[in-house]
Amino acid sequence: RRWGDIRVLVMEVAVKELIREHPLPNTGSLRGDLDVWARNIAKSLCSREGSSFFRALIATTMPAGTHETARAAALTPRATQIITMLERARERGEKTPSTSEVLDHLLAPLYVRALFGSPADEAFAESLVERLLTR
Repeated sequence: RRWGDIRVLVMEVAVKELIREHPLPNTGSLRGDLDVWARNIAKSLCSREGSSFFRALIATTMPAGTHETARAAALTPRATQIITMLERARERGEKTPSTSEVLDHLLAPLYVRALFGSPADEAFAESLVERLLTR
């Protein structure tokens, strides 16, 4: 009853597993953190086993208007990782993109390529980071 829909439960478990498998990098620079993070995502999406998070994300897609808030809440820990990475960089005095820019210019291209059967490699992930930070 807590989740309201099995898809929300699956998404929450997938996010927790993703965070456990790929902890937030802390290299001392935003570029370093984003490079490590993006390469890990690309590597996961290219692996034979694939990304369990990505599979759960696709499998739990819901029709508009159904449990969207609960699904968004299940994704909150992932969004918190992005916010934490950006806040650390700001504290170091680095210029940072917005959370939306990280989603739109880094995560979206990686996941969309995988969705259409052409996962990005680590070099492409690094090029996305470069473009994001030089905008």
